[in-house]
Amino acid sequence: GDLVTVEFDERRTTTVMVCLDIRDGMRFSPHAGHPDGIELTAYAGYALFEELISAGHKVGITGVGVNARRLGSEIQRLKGGWAWVEPGTGSDTKARIDKLYETLEEHLFQSETAIPGSTSATTSTTPTATDGGTRVMKRFIQRLSSGAPVVIVSTAMDDRFVELTRQLRMADHSVTFVSPDVTHRKGHG
Repeated sequence: GDLVTVEFDERRTTTVMVCLDIRDGMRFSPHAGHPDGIELTAYAGYALFEELISAGHKVGITGVGVNARRLGSEIQRLKGGWAWVEPGTGSDTKARIDKLYETLEEHLFQSETAIPGSTSATTSTTPTATDGGTRVMKRFIQRLSSGAPVVIVSTAMDDRFVELTRQLRMADHSVTFVSPDVTHRKGHG
């Protein structure tokens, strides 16, 4: 017989958590009628989710700034306004992510009420604030799979995720930051 070389294409998959910053303070749009920061963040997060799950990765989504009382039972809640959809693959995970987006649709897509150059931010300094208090961040990190990469999607209109990023890196999680541009600047900068 003939000798045949068989090549295997090793495919590596991982568990990835996409973290959406959909706090009301991110509702910024430079012009009336344009998508605001929350809409752009939600869109970017869903696009990332679809791309990662299509590539065979286990993907979950957490939303920061969520009114937990509005969520269905298939979406877990962390105290302090964080929704959690457990990482997974396939149609069950996609259905839970779709349910999260469906539940949040009213909150996410309100650009016609956004005032150019303004936000409706309300801040709180309590440890379980809906903008990501310290105790909630620690619970979030504890729930992650060991070493799981985290993709933070935020317009970065404030520095609330600086501490989360620092804590994630200290816990050996790689962090990628995706920041939709809500300034609509001309040129590159």
